[in-house]
Amino acid sequence: MSHPPPGLTHRRRSRMPRPPRPARRALTALTAWLTLAAAPSVLAAQGGTAAREVPGAGDDFARARRTFLANRVDEAYALLAAAVRARPDDAARHAWYADAARRLGEVTTARAEASEAVRLDACQSVAHEVLGMLWDPQFNRDGATSTDSARAHYERAVACDPRNGSSWMHLWGQALRRNDAPGERRALAGLERSAMIPSAWTAHARWVLTTLPKDAIAISAGDIDTYPPVMLQALQRLRPDVAIVNRSLLNVPEVARTLVARHRLPLPKGLTADSLADAAERIIAFWRVEAAAGRLGRPLAVLHSNGEPGPGPGTALLAGPFWLVTPGPARIDVRAVEEALRVAGRLDWSGPSVAPHDRSPLRQAAQGAPAMMVGYLVAFEAQALGRQTPGREPWLRDFFTRAGTADASAQSVWQWIRQFPAGP
Repeated sequence: MSHPPPGLTHRRRSRMPRPPRPARRALTALTAWLTLAAAPSVLAAQGGTAAREVPGAGDDFARARRTFLANRVDEAYALLAAAVRARPDDAARHAWYADAARRLGEVTTARAEASEAVRLDACQSVAHEVLGMLWDPQFNRDGATSTDSARAHYERAVACDPRNGSSWMHLWGQALRRNDAPGERRALAGLERSAMIPSAWTAHARWVLTTLPKDAIAISAGDIDTYPPVMLQALQRLRPDVAIVNRSLLNVPEVARTLVARHRLPLPKGLTADSLADAAERIIAFWRVEAAAGRLGRPLAVLHSNGEPGPGPGTALLAGPFWLVTPGPARIDVRAVEEALRVAGRLDWSGPSVAPHDRSPLRQAAQGAPAMMVGYLVAFEAQALGRQTPGREPWLRDFFTRAGTADASAQSVWQWIRQFPAGP
């Protein structure tokens, strides 16, 4: 009978208890909070007229915005329509209404309201971003699109309000599609200056990049585990050997071509640089097959935002804030997890999880603490071992205290971990 190498532990998946229902809900919510949807959440500053409103003025508009940021967009849509009727000369109201309409798929209304906002205030940043997304072929596949028009509106959005972080994100995506490395760095520098990425999420990005193996292909699922790492790579030259591959962006053929060429990524047979539209899952499945067979030639890492890899070729080896797809039977690299937790403990995870000017309803409503990702690693460790590592619970409690993570928000993680007996 063969034995795993030192530090690697092989446990049968069928013996692993599932996370308790509250923990599954919390993990699902955090994953959703991290994940880029087909039309990603807008991280725009209020911009334009909205930023200059007199505090306390326009209670109907204030209520509509609070409802919007509570992620009740359907309800906010009606309230914003009423706010526009009450003050049709207010560009900010039209801009917020346009954003709600865009999120609900009301493209005609979104375009009309954003255009009216720009007519009333030529420097209405939110409205320019909405118009950019309506022109952007990445987000609007059903109507008239123009990459040049989208880019012009994004540029106008950040010129009017440099804190409009999501327009900087869109400009980075456009530069990536053009394989314009200087344009990418400019956009990421603007994103950093916008202060839309809280320092705690930068700590998370540094943690992920520091712990990934050399030359890894890292599959990310969200904006928060994509933009901060690539920002650190571009501006601080931290781990440029790692290929951060966002699942959603990989479906954009121009982005896929850039990533494949830049990082020398292999493609499945029959897929060429000219046939990459909506091919992300096919490409990732091919990489998984190759990694499982030991033929990929570089590590394939699935970041925790994706959720644990489902059934398929190879074994998902827990080795930090990610799983590595490997041909071997081991399910956890104990030493790598221990080192990842040591790295996490040296970073500063304190501070808000959402910037005050973040207009994303999902993030504002969820307020997920980045430090919870460390808690999930501890839970996944206990799950993989079938027991708690001695001393881990007091370490995690101290870590949460230093990070400012409230006990209430960590209860689901504790419940998950305490399913497992204390180790010897």
